Amino acid sequence: LPAFYNIQISSKYNHKYCYSLDSIGKNPSAKDFMSFPDFQKIMSQIADFSENAAISLSAFGEPLLHPEFLDFALEVINQNDENHRLSLLIETDGLLLTEDLASKIADAAAAKNAEVNWIVYIDAVEKSMYASLHNCSPEDFEKALYSIPLLEKYFEHHVYPQFMRMKANEAQLESFYRFWKEKESPSKGELIIQKYNSVCFSLPDLKSADLSPVNRLPCWHLRRDLTILADGQVPFCFQLAFNSDAGNILSDEIEKVWLKFSDVLRNHLACLDSFNLPGASQAADNKCGICDESYTFNF
Repeated sequence: LPAFYNIQISSKYNHKYCYSLDSIGKNPSAKDFMSFPDFQKIMSQIADFSENAAISLSAFGEPLLHPEFLDFALEVINQNDENHRLSLLIETDGLLLTEDLASKIADAAAAKNAEVNWIVYIDAVEKSMYASLHNCSPEDFEKALYSIPLLEKYFEHHVYPQFMRMKANEAQLESFYRFWKEKESPSKGELIIQKYNSVCFSLPDLKSADLSPVNRLPCWHLRRDLTILADGQVPFCFQLAFNSDAGNILSDEIEKVWLKFSDVLRNHLACLDSFNLPGASQAADNKCGICDESYTFNF
């Protein structure tokens, strides 16, 4: 069963971040925002189908740009009861965060004993690098930094400043790690170093290092992840958002959609040996052959 649902509630970004599809004018969804009634329908299906899972907001977009973001967050939290445990993961640039929003989500999570995690895109140790990567004003770096202690106040040890490791910022990686890893840092020592993902070369290849295993492993994402776009379409994985889909979760039953993943996973397993041949991953027509995300995993 899916253990991680990556749901695109917003396809818009505050910045033309070099890691976002918005930077190259692409959006895999036909809609800017998912409607709240559609989200309620999706969450009801997820709770019944998986019972225990992590819900991430928002694939391919900044979730806090959704005018009803708080309702979406509370909907995930309120699904929790004695039979369903759904954690909430919010991936954000932190620019639109307010104390009122953080406190309301924290209060709701406490009432339901629900886990809430936050990832905030920082990616740099100084404002000029941040501005270059995010194509924004240097002042936005201070706003992003401010969101970390604000969130930590309400979600202790569940706030992760993230460094997307790329060629452009590789020289700042060690300084970033040393600062945020300290227990006295605003995140109390929590952080994430994220590998760069070109989304099967839909984005430029900005990867600074190849961390993939020597031998290809069965793909974690095909086995346990389900990405849902703002219009309800379900690609076979995050990397394949433009290339194929398993149906629409708003019109098809979730179990029917998920069963289609079995054939894709079987094909992936059948090709593992060929993927491990020298040069095969670059030459393979199969998208799995050029993907280097198979060994990574989510919350």
